[in-house]
Amino acid sequence: MWFSTLKDNSTRLAYRKICWRVIFFIDTMANKESRSIQEQIDLLKHRGMIIEDEEFAHLHLSHISYYHLKGYWWDMQTDKEQHIFKYDANFKDVIARYFFDKELRLILFDAIEAIEIALRTKMIYHLSQSYGGLYYMDKGLFQQ
Repeated sequence: MWFSTLKDNSTRLAYRKICWRVIFFIDTMANKESRSIQEQIDLLKHRGMIIEDEEFAHLHLSHISYYHLKGYWWDMQTDKEQHIFKYDANFKDVIARYFFDKELRLILFDAIEAIEIALRTKMIYHLSQSYGGLYYMDKGLFQQ
């Protein structure tokens, strides 16, 4: 395959992961019937998920995909093939996990952005002090 010509092993592994995800989606997800939000709520309840407030569930399922939320309730299942939930699996806990994850991502990306800008600033400063303001036009500086 053409990906075997890739120099970086991590790039090859990432490519393979993407390919397997696409194959998994086509084989398992693409052929599933579409369900209304109410049908999704009914299915969750049938499988044992506690949903105390259907309006709350409807609101969140209309803004966050059922399959996206699946990752947040995955460990709440006793049977991962039949998708049966543990006795105390609660939809409010799933949403709380989702928002915790969202907040954590925002905090981390904010920190990463600050690190990236500081690093870029230091690199630009060093290069411009060492090679002049037009250092970026000198192709010799950027050859391997």
